[in-house]
Amino acid sequence: MFKISVVTFFVLFSNTSFAKQKFYKWTDAEGVTHYTQENPEDLETSELTISNKKALVKINNSQKEQSKNKIEKETKEGKSYVEQRKERKLKAKQVAQENKEQCKKAQYTIKKYEQKVRMSRIDHDTGEKVFLEDGKRAEIIKKAKQKAKKYC
Repeated sequence: MFKISVVTFFVLFSNTSFAKQKFYKWTDAEGVTHYTQENPEDLETSELTISNKKALVKINNSQKEQSKNKIEKETKEGKSYVEQRKERKLKAKQVAQENKEQCKKAQYTIKKYEQKVRMSRIDHDTGEKVFLEDGKRAEIIKKAKQKAKKYC
């Protein structure tokens, strides 16, 4: 028991002696600065206390500015990264839905015009019934297939 208490005594006091050490700073006649642990009696010195403890991590001003600017930018936009990501996903879903609708329209047009039934339209200028020619039907089918390829 005595050995343990002696060891702890030395450990405690040795750590404190290493934790803070006194140094003396003085300048000689030639202007050279010296640092020593013993105080020279005949010279004017300034006492320095040096600690071996780990320094806390400090954030410099540029890092503070960057984080402050980032926060200000987010508040200016009014949306955080998560909110912006949700909006992009929502927009992507909307675009996908629109593409799906365009695909359905194109497929319907293809089926409608590929039928072997004679088709007619009403001419808006004259108001008369005009039958669809085969060349025009092929052109409409071709455009509908291009849309189907694009949206499906």
